[in-house]
Amino acid sequence: MRAAVTGALQYIPSGQEPKICAFSRSGLPLSARAINQKGVSGQYRPRFLTMDKVLELRKTGPLDFIKSILPLLLNDMKYAYYEAYYQTKKRSYCSHAVL
Repeated sequence: MRAAVTGALQYIPSGQEPKICAFSRSGLPLSARAINQKGVSGQYRPRFLTMDKVLELRKTGPLDFIKSILPLLLNDMKYAYYEAYYQTKKRSYCSHAVL
């Protein structure tokens, strides 16, 4: 630590900081726990990583998480992000539109 020009303390990394690894006991990726403006009834419904899709994939043998599951999970994450982004932009646009 050192004092900045403003008098506030400023952290100077030493390069010896410990590494922190987030994990879950289930082995599944951790999900962020942000404020959910949708409430309980507005939970995201997966469109790619569905139970039907997992059952279909299991018919071909053991699942490979990296090859089979992760791409579907990432697609759901992207879809949820862009759906929320679009809804925000749509509300913003509609509130400024002159009808």
